[in-house]
Amino acid sequence: MNNKLNRKLKISSAIIFIMLGVICAYVLKLAVFDASSIITNPYNKRLGVTDRQIVRGVIYDRNLVSLAETDETGERVYSYGKTLSHTVGYFGSVGSYGLEASLNFELERVNGEIRQRIGNIYDGTPIRGNNAVLTIDAVLSEYAYTKIKNYRGAVVVLEPATGKVLVSVSSPGFNSSTIENDWSSLKSSDGSPLMNRAFNGLYAPASTFKIITGLSALNTLGDEALNFKYVCNGETLSDGTICRCYGSHAHGELDFKKAFAVSCNAYFAELALKLPENSLKETAESFLYNRDLGLGTSHAYSVFDADMSEKGEIVQAATGQGKTLVTPIHEAMIAASIANGGVMMKPYIVSEITDKDGKTLKKYFPQALTNPDFKQNIEFIKECMRACVTDGTGKKANIGNIGVFAKTGTIDNPNGSDSSWFVGCAPYDYPEVVIAVILEESGSGRSTDIAADILSQIYK
Repeated sequence: MNNKLNRKLKISSAIIFIMLGVICAYVLKLAVFDASSIITNPYNKRLGVTDRQIVRGVIYDRNLVSLAETDETGERVYSYGKTLSHTVGYFGSVGSYGLEASLNFELERVNGEIRQRIGNIYDGTPIRGNNAVLTIDAVLSEYAYTKIKNYRGAVVVLEPATGKVLVSVSSPGFNSSTIENDWSSLKSSDGSPLMNRAFNGLYAPASTFKIITGLSALNTLGDEALNFKYVCNGETLSDGTICRCYGSHAHGELDFKKAFAVSCNAYFAELALKLPENSLKETAESFLYNRDLGLGTSHAYSVFDADMSEKGEIVQAATGQGKTLVTPIHEAMIAASIANGGVMMKPYIVSEITDKDGKTLKKYFPQALTNPDFKQNIEFIKECMRACVTDGTGKKANIGNIGVFAKTGTIDNPNGSDSSWFVGCAPYDYPEVVIAVILEESGSGRSTDIAADILSQIYK
C-alpha cells in the first residue's frame, strides 16, 4: 500500500517539477530572447509608456547629424521633417513607427544605469538611453526628397559592396513632430502619406525586369540568346495577348544588346517564349522574388506569380507587366547585385549603437544574402545597362565621365499618366552607388531626369 502511495507521489512530484520547468523556461524565453521583439512591436500598447526619468536616445545620420532627439520639455524633436519621416518614423501617443519602433529597445536602454541613476539622485544629471548611428546621409536624403516631393514615389540609394542604405525617402511624407495633431487627416489622405513606398510600395517593374529576363535567357539558352535577332514592328502577338513597345515604336532589326538598350518589349517577349518553362520564375526567385528580403524591418515581398504554362502570361512577365510586382528597395538590391558581380548584399540602415558619450556598444556589418550563379552573364548585362545610358532610353543619365549603367521602365496607365522607373549604378569600373527611383503617374522618363540629378549631386 505504502509502495503504491510512494509511487503516486513520485509521479505527481515529477509532473509538478516538469510543469514548473516549462513555466520557468517560457518566462526565461520571454525575458531574454523575446524581450527586444516584444518591446519593439508596434502593437505593444506600452511602447509610449516609458520611464520618465530616462531621456530617450538620439538617432543620428552617418555624419552624426541629429535626426531625432528629446528636448528639455520631454518632446521628441525631428530635424528633417518630411524627408526622413518614413525612415526615422515617430514615437508618441499614437504609437511608434519606423526606426523609432524597431530601435525602441536600444533607445530606452541605459548603459551604466546604476552610475547614471546615482548621478541623477546626486546632482540631477539626466539618465540617457543609448543612441543609434545610421548609414543614412541626411543632406543627400533631403536633396532627393526635394526632387520627388511633388510626386508620389520613392528614392533608394545603396552602397552595392556593403548594402549600406544612404537614402530611403518616400513621398508624400508627413511631419513626425506634429503626428498627434495630424493623425486624422493623414489617415484619410488620398496620397497615403503614412505608407513607406520605398519598402512597402509594390509596383510593376516594367522594363527594369528585363535584367531578370535577360539573365534567365543567357543562363539557359547561352549563345542562342546572345545571337538571337528579331525585326520589331512595334508589337507582337502571343495567344491573343498583344505586347506593344512603348508608343508602338517599331525598332527594326535588333540583337540582344540593342534590344536591351532601346527597351524593345517585342524582342524580349519573343526571347522569353524560347525559355524552358520555369526558368524565368526560377531566375526571379534566385533574386528573391516571392521571398523575405531579410531586412529586419517591415517590407512587402516582391511578387512573381505568372503562370509559366501560359504564353500570354510569359510575355507579360518577361516585360515586367501582368502579375509581377516589386518594391523600390528590392529593385535597388537587384541592380546592386549586378554592380557587385552577382552578390546581393543585405541592405542595412543602422550602423552602430552607442552610449550617451559616443562609445560603441554594438556595430553592424555587411552580410551577403545570395549569390546567383550568373557570373559569366552578369558582366554582359552590365554592358547592356551601359548601352542603355549611352545609346538607349537612359541617355539623360549619361553624366560626364561617371560611367552610369542603368535600366529604365515605364508602367502603362490607361487611365492617366504613366509611372516611370530608373535603376542605375555608377561608376562603371568600380561601382560605389546604386539608385532606384519610382515616380507614380509622372510620365515616361521623368524618373531618369531625377536620378541623373541625384547622381550628379552624389559625385559633387
